[in-house]
Amino acid sequence: MFLLTHPENIATNVPYQRDKYVPSSTHWDTNKTERIHTSVKTIMTNTSISFAKLLSTAEPFYEDIFKQTKLEWDKFFGNNPDIDLSIIPQQVYEAWQRCRHSGLNHLRKLASPVLSGSGMQALLDNNRALLNCSLPLIHLFDHYSNSTNFIVCLFSRQGYLLEVLINPEYKVPAQSLNLIPGSMWSEDAVGANSVASVLIHQKPSHYFGPQHYHENFQY
Repeated sequence: MFLLTHPENIATNVPYQRDKYVPSSTHWDTNKTERIHTSVKTIMTNTSISFAKLLSTAEPFYEDIFKQTKLEWDKFFGNNPDIDLSIIPQQVYEAWQRCRHSGLNHLRKLASPVLSGSGMQALLDNNRALLNCSLPLIHLFDHYSNSTNFIVCLFSRQGYLLEVLINPEYKVPAQSLNLIPGSMWSEDAVGANSVASVLIHQKPSHYFGPQHYHENFQY
């Protein structure tokens, strides 16, 4: 969940520094932030028990979907043209084809390239308006980091990860995939994934398990 204020409410004249943002009343509607905070708290509190019960009954369903999707993934890389498009969405199938044509190795252990030094600072400076208005909302989830499993990410329009908030349980696997600020998540860099799909199609996207092109992003 991200909320972008009108341009006149964004602190565009403030140089961006990581872990520092501008939530002051001059640039940010603190009443709106409090309302959002209350909404997030209500959602996280009221759904935690019911979601756990729902998940326990949903796991067999998602396990079956995972197996069916993995079977189609194996068929694709086994050069079997008979891909079941009722299981693999057409958009995902086309992304697989693009990745194959570009020469990406689906079995190679892959981590996204990461900017550092002046390149990273330039990325942050170029996106300081987006960061300054988004970080107060992202960090509303700090209150739930020890009780709820989640990853919240903010990306640039080019596909660079600008900020990430990760539940402690997920930090090690996330870091092993370079899910850190400055990493690039375009299709050319890391194959078919939900971020790359948003960049290409300019609409919300969801990738599940073996729908990812690279095997090490599937689990």
